[in-house]
Amino acid sequence: MTEHSTELDLELLRTGEADPAIARHVAGCAQCRDRLARLERDARALAMPLAAIEVPAECDRAILALARRRAGFVAEQLERRRRPRWLRPLYAAVPLAAAASIIFFVTLQRGAQAPQATAPLAAAATGDINRDGRVDIVDALLLARALKSDQPHDPAWDQNRDGRVDQADVDRIAQAAVSLQRRHP
Repeated sequence: MTEHSTELDLELLRTGEADPAIARHVAGCAQCRDRLARLERDARALAMPLAAIEVPAECDRAILALARRRAGFVAEQLERRRRPRWLRPLYAAVPLAAAASIIFFVTLQRGAQAPQATAPLAAAATGDINRDGRVDIVDALLLARALKSDQPHDPAWDQNRDGRVDQADVDRIAQAAVSLQRRHP
């Protein structure tokens, strides 16, 4: 063998798993023997328990001082991010406002009922299904719910005058509700 052994070959030799040809080469090569001796020394150092490694006192003090400075910096940054005291009542008001809005919308949903078959012809003809005096998205929602229910459909709900009360009528009311010119169907 004319080439020097690789690190893997030397590690295999150190653990007793190498090919006999590698062992013969290392026995005759001073450079490979030195590399094998370094591997042996490194392996012993890695196997040494951590308690046996001594940290010099000045290094230990420097690390502790650095850790204290870093902890002080982090505490200072956290203190700067702290919310002002005058905002604290608002933090309590946010969940209350959210709960109030949920209650409001639930109440609105309960109050909005499907249109009745007895709705006046004039209100239905303008798209004001719930007869509240305006055409809005709630009217479209009520008509859509009525279409999904088993309730009989009033012919006056036919907004596009095609002879059927269907999704096209709901779309027409919704379009009128969001129109910038507030046209009625």
